[in-house]
This record gives sequence, structure tokens and C-alpha cells, in this order.
Amino acid sequence: MGMLIIDARPLMPEVLQELVPTSMHENIQNISKLVRQWTEGESLFDGEGEELRVAQIGGSTVGVGGVVKCRDFSGALRVTRFYVHPEFRNRGIATAIAVHLIKNASQFADAVTCNAQASVQATPFWESLGFLRIEHPGITHKLQIDKTLQI
Repeated sequence: MGMLIIDARPLMPEVLQELVPTSMHENIQNISKLVRQWTEGESLFDGEGEELRVAQIGGSTVGVGGVVKCRDFSGALRVTRFYVHPEFRNRGIATAIAVHLIKNASQFADAVTCNAQASVQATPFWESLGFLRIEHPGITHKLQIDKTLQI
């Protein structure tokens, strides 16, 4: 079955219910925090350039990722709430979500930042997509968008 990367916002928070128990079992809090922040109206991914996407296979949600305004760098967006179900890792799902988010962010921002401290796989993953390590509290990597290469 094919994978779809779709806008999660109209389907929130129900679209993430399949990921909550698995992420909690892995001691990853970001999905339950995302559901809570969404439900409380704290983070709705509705600012300029912001978005929240899920990857679905056969109607099941297997991954999620979003971008929000980066409070630390002017003109930047930040990748956040990134997670792929363990049974679906190493199949290109994380890359598909990330590439979609970066491509969209490049229309609105000069840079994209992230915090790759969530797992040992995060640092090499983001670096494989062109992110460079930086020294900044709460941000480990930054991808500078080259506006001259865009058509």
C-alpha cells in the first residue's frame, strides 16, 4: 500500500490516537504533549508557514511531524513533534514527512531549525537532510534555505 502525507489539522486530535500508546511505551512524550496542546488550543499549527502532517498507510497513521515559528531565530521555522511508529521506521516515512515540511517551510522562511536530542537516530537523520549542528539552547541543528536555488 502507498503512503500518503496529509494535513493532520482537520483530523486532530483523533488522527494521532494510534501513535500515543506506542510513543508513551518508548518513553517519548511529544505525541501526548501534542494532543494535549492541540486540545487546549495552545498549539494549532496555524501561523504563517506552520503545518502539521501525518503519514498514513492503509488509513493508519504511522508518522507525524510539524513546523512552527522558531522563537529563537528571526525568519526561521522549527521542525517539531516528529515521530514515526517503530514498526514503520527505516522505510522512508520520516524522510518523506521531513522533505514535505522543509519544502513548504522554504516558501515562508530563511531557515529551518530542530532539536535532535530525542534519539540517537535523530542527529544523523537531520544531518543527512542538510541540517548543520549549531550551539544554541534547545536547538541542535539548522538548515539555511538558499532562496537563489528556488524556481
